[in-house]
Amino acid sequence: AAVSMVPQVGKADIIAATDVEGENKEEYDGEKIDTYKYLQIENRAVHSVTVTPAAESVQKGGTLQFSVSLDGEGGFDRTVKWSVSGANSSATKIDSNGILTVGADETATTLQITAVSVEDPEKSNTITIQITEPSGGSEGGDNEGDGAGGLDLSAGEITAIVIGSVVGAGLLATLIVFALKKFRK
Repeated sequence: AAVSMVPQVGKADIIAATDVEGENKEEYDGEKIDTYKYLQIENRAVHSVTVTPAAESVQKGGTLQFSVSLDGEGGFDRTVKWSVSGANSSATKIDSNGILTVGADETATTLQITAVSVEDPEKSNTITIQITEPSGGSEGGDNEGDGAGGLDLSAGEITAIVIGSVVGAGLLATLIVFALKKFRK
């Protein structure tokens, strides 16, 4: 029998069976080639890798989840290896699940996030993310238990709230006294 060679473009999975209909499938074993009556070759290739951030920026000291989608054919490995470049802080890193942690002491203003296909390391995607300064809050504290509930209010806004509260309390007290006088009659 003549055998023709086909140039290999990617990887392939070979599914073998001992019957002509291909119902008794098993993993291909070159030692058992004479027992197979059915062979199916399925191409396996990654065409593209796309990284999607949950946001366009992340604050120093914050985290950001990235997702990845791979387009291809066959039963290819859909995992990627994540990496971050451009970081100046040793605390800035990305884990195997695509969660970026930015060090509070990070001095870089942008970071490059890369996902590389495990199946085909030639296929990857790199995006750039902006690093921003933390917003709100007071230095050295987390506003927990300070009664502000994490609000950042100006002195004028606080004065208006206090005056409104005093006027409101005075009005409430007047209504209670009026109601009690009316009730006693």
